[in-house]
Amino acid sequence: MYEPWTRQPVQESSLRYEGLSGPLRDVLEYWRGLGGETLACSWAQFDLLAMPHHLIPSTMVVNIGATMKDNRFRYWGSKMTEVRGSDRTGKSPYDITPKEVGQSFYDSHSDIIKNPRWTAHRYKISWASEVERVHSVLRLPLSEDGKTVSQIVIVADFSAASDVTNRIKQEAGD
Repeated sequence: MYEPWTRQPVQESSLRYEGLSGPLRDVLEYWRGLGGETLACSWAQFDLLAMPHHLIPSTMVVNIGATMKDNRFRYWGSKMTEVRGSDRTGKSPYDITPKEVGQSFYDSHSDIIKNPRWTAHRYKISWASEVERVHSVLRLPLSEDGKTVSQIVIVADFSAASDVTNRIKQEAGD
């Protein structure tokens, strides 16, 4: 029986700087300018309004607690409520469904806490109906003490520009 709403497993791939959309590069450069790569950027310094404005609704900020169980969304953009179907402010990032998404959040956050650095990934979600959704996510650690990660800023780009394959085809005139 054909069920067009059946979702296939999420495909995840790491992105390098060159693979980021222009707006995500702008966010990364803003964070770098605040000393982000040396954990010199705190939440008090990071101004969401300095980012490309169309990315603010698809931004999330996670407060890092004493243990991974204590981590909570400090900020959950309105686009994320539209995408996920609920406001997750104040909730654990790891209780999200489907479970593979919650596990992906847990793994990426744990990695950034242990190895503070920016990371970026592309996610491709496909349904049996052959509908695909591709988006890119940039994660940036912030620190209150310059030593440990206290927040992670997560910026999702759902625009067609975030899909490098699509962007290359458009530039080639296909």
